[in-house]
Order: sequence, then structure tokens, then C-alpha cells
Amino acid sequence: MMKILARTGQWYLNVETGQHFEIVAIDEHTASIAIQYVDGDLDELDAENWQALALQYAAEPEDAMAGFGDTATLPNAPDNDSTTPFDPDSVIDLLEGDTFEGFDDA
Repeated sequence: MMKILARTGQWYLNVETGQHFEIVAIDEHTASIAIQYVDGDLDELDAENWQALALQYAAEPEDAMAGFGDTATLPNAPDNDSTTPFDPDSVIDLLEGDTFEGFDDA
């Protein structure tokens, strides 16, 4: 069986379960691999469990963002047919942060 390397951002298919997942983080100090399934669920594997899995490299699923909810209805999303246009004069956009001159140290 071919050894599958763990790479952050790479998608994989677990041949036994049929689940697609992406590696979202690798902690080399603890030898753990954080993965996220297409439905958004997170899991963590140690290096030993990783090697025991029957995996294949996989392409990013067509709806890889499905686990984050319905991204097509987010305001200001590209190609959004929302009936509420973006308002550049909204109150929140008019708020200004405090400005500080000088140093806080005395």
C-alpha cells in the first residue's frame, strides 16, 4: 500500500468509510493531525492512526464550504442575487475608531 503523506490543505478520501476530509492543521510537536470533514465536523488523529487509515488523495469537493452553512446567501457574496443591496452609508460603516497621539507610557 502506498504511503500517503499528510499535508495541510490537501483533501483525502477514506476508502473504508467513503468520507472526504481536509487536513486543517498538523502539530509536529504532538504528532497530531487536525482534519475537517465536508460536513464541517472536526477530528484529530495521531500519526499512528493516520498510517492505519486506507486513504487516497482526493480533489477538493465541489461544495467544500457546505460545512459552514449556506454561503450562497451571505450578504455581499459574489454572484449574490440578494434583494437588499449593500449600503455603503450604513451606520456601522460611519463609525470611526478612537485615535491616540503619542505614547501611553509615562
